[in-house]
Amino acid sequence: MNIENVYERKVEVAEKEIGDKLFYLLWSMTIVQLALIVWEWINLIHPLNSLLGLSDKIEIKAIELSTTGYLVIQLAYMGKKEITRWVKKADTVLNPNEYIRRIRRGDTAILLWGILYILGIVCVALHIIVHMPAELSRTFIQVTTLYTCAFVSKAAFKGRMKQDKQINHTGVPEGEQGITARAALESATNKEIALVEFIRDRKVVDIRDCIDHLALPKSTVNLMLKNMVDSGLLLREGSSRSVTYFVSKEAAQSLNNSDHAEK
Repeated sequence: MNIENVYERKVEVAEKEIGDKLFYLLWSMTIVQLALIVWEWINLIHPLNSLLGLSDKIEIKAIELSTTGYLVIQLAYMGKKEITRWVKKADTVLNPNEYIRRIRRGDTAILLWGILYILGIVCVALHIIVHMPAELSRTFIQVTTLYTCAFVSKAAFKGRMKQDKQINHTGVPEGEQGITARAALESATNKEIALVEFIRDRKVVDIRDCIDHLALPKSTVNLMLKNMVDSGLLLREGSSRSVTYFVSKEAAQSLNNSDHAEK
């Protein structure tokens, strides 16, 4: 493993650790914020603060500070996710199982705040409490707004990636893509043709698969893959160590036609 790979690996590990810490900090703050608002709610029904000798001003100040801190942590966590998504062109740095688990936790947070907010409206309507807990509306609005923005961003990212997949990465006009792919295949070396056939059969590969298949140095394989992407034989997706390659539609058709012609 060369120095570049070691550096990339260290960066990935650091990014994941930062994401993990922000995620668990966010959930810790969610629990704290819920507890403070529920405490305020209880005080609207039974004045526990006066019974315990606590000042209402201290309680209000604590909830306000907690709401602000909660917002800062949410912005940090979601900002980190958006940077990973748009700058590094990766939807997530988590493995699929971890990603699904975190999506469910995110949905749970929205559900909790939604239920609490609706319950507050009902309690006010039934005159169980005189007014909505001071920071509940603010917290509900900020959580809903941030997650809505994240949802829109994610949908836009997926649409962009889908569009990128449909566009030939060489910038060749659509009507000429088949001609370009055929010309690239005709001028390709035996190793390049073998690699295209390998990737076609495997559907999607990464550079490690190509290195193992060709038994060539990484630098050589990297150059081959770059040239094949530039010529339109392959399409590339992802970034850094998460890059994958697959055969372009035009190259696959040309390759299949060649196979049939030989038979």
